Amino acid sequence: LVGNDYGGEVQAGRYDALNGLFLRGDGKGSFTAQSMASSGFYVPGNAKGLAQLTDSKGRELVIATQNRGKLCVFRNSKPATSLRLRPTDASALLTFVDGKKQKVEFSYGSSFLSQSARTLLVNPQVKAVEITDSRGHKRQEFNSVNLVGH
Repeated sequence: LVGNDYGGEVQAGRYDALNGLFLRGDGKGSFTAQSMASSGFYVPGNAKGLAQLTDSKGRELVIATQNRGKLCVFRNSKPATSLRLRPTDASALLTFVDGKKQKVEFSYGSSFLSQSARTLLVNPQVKAVEITDSRGHKRQEFNSVNLVGH
């Protein structure tokens, strides 16, 4: 999370109490705030947005912007496979090795004045990915043995 705002009214002053916050999920819907020292996530200043991209090796990058400040780039240390989405892809159904399933919906823009890359990051615990496009057509992109079509 980022979210300072230096553009408030003169009488109110700056909204300047957040230097970024990383929330770690437990996979069951609960999150725990992580300290800056343990997460390495530090975005001081007039932070305006976050975007998710992938580098040339398919690793997840999180880019944080700051108005009139430095661009902050963070790389996820956990391994993941990056699947490039097609322009009309709408959602994916992920099937995990333990049999659980998760639906992920795709958008064109995820925060204030920013747009994340159209990629799906798939961690090693996912054995299959079924992608559905905006017309309801489905395709398999990933299976338990290897990556198909990547």
